Amino acid sequence: MVVCYGFTQAQSNHTHFFQHSSNDQLAILIVYIDDVILRGNNLPALESLKGILDDSFEMKDLGSLWYFLDIEVVWSSQGICLSQREYVIDPLTENNLLLCKPTVVLMDQNEKLLDVPNVRINKTHYQRLVRKLIYLAHTSPNICHTIRIVNSCMIPMSTISKLSTGFSTI
Repeated sequence: MVVCYGFTQAQSNHTHFFQHSSNDQLAILIVYIDDVILRGNNLPALESLKGILDDSFEMKDLGSLWYFLDIEVVWSSQGICLSQREYVIDPLTENNLLLCKPTVVLMDQNEKLLDVPNVRINKTHYQRLVRKLIYLAHTSPNICHTIRIVNSCMIPMSTISKLSTGFSTI
C-alpha cells in the first residue's frame, strides 16, 4: 500500500519502508504486527503518510517513541539510546545476582555441561530465565550461546546425548 505513495520496501526486512528524496530528506516506516514507527527528517512526507494510514486503518498517534518491543528509547540532543535495563535488572534480582561484579568474559564456546545424577532442576525457573534472556539477545547478540546453554539445562543430558548421536554430518 505505501509503495504506491513513493515508499520502497527494504530488501533486508519486509516490515521496513523508506522514502529518500534528492535533497537528503528521509521518511521511514517500520511496522511490527499492530505497532507503527514513523521517523525521518521529511516532515511533510511523514504527515502525509500519517494521513494515508489514518484513512485506511484505525490509528492513534502516541507521540514520541519511548518503548518498542520492550526496548526503551531514550532521547537526547546527541541522538537516541536503546536500553533494555529492565530485562537486565529483573533476572539479576530474581537470581540474587544484583550485587555481583559484571564481567566481559563470555562463556567458553567449548564448555561442556556435566550430567549430575539425582539433581532436580526447576524447569519453570529456567524457562522464565530463558524468556527474559531472549529479549536481551535483541540488543546483545553476544549472549546467544549462553542462552542456548541455559536453555539446554531444561533437557536431561542423557536426552541431549541420544539426540546428538542420532545425527551425522556430511
